Amino acid sequence: MRFSLTTTLTLAKDQKLIESEWIGFKIAIGLDDSASQIQIDEMRNAFYAGARFMDTAIVQLGEADIKPSEFDAAINGIEAEFAAFLSDFAAKNLPTAGGVH
Repeated sequence: MRFSLTTTLTLAKDQKLIESEWIGFKIAIGLDDSASQIQIDEMRNAFYAGARFMDTAIVQLGEADIKPSEFDAAINGIEAEFAAFLSDFAAKNLPTAGGVH
């Protein structure tokens, strides 16, 4: 889910940005009340662990004594890695025309 900058800043200030992404993720993958509480808890733990890692990595990059072009290259690499994952995920999990994955 992509928010406006104003919404992102508000959610971050209110400590609800990651939680709102978690809810969007649950909806996107169809994780609903039919899932066991253990599955929901474990998925949430994994989601937050990934969010924490990305927070740490981006802060570390931002604090590093590197050129802006090196920072941009690192961020572009992260974006490319996400794009490749999403493409692979979509190919394996999302319905296509004709109802076949």
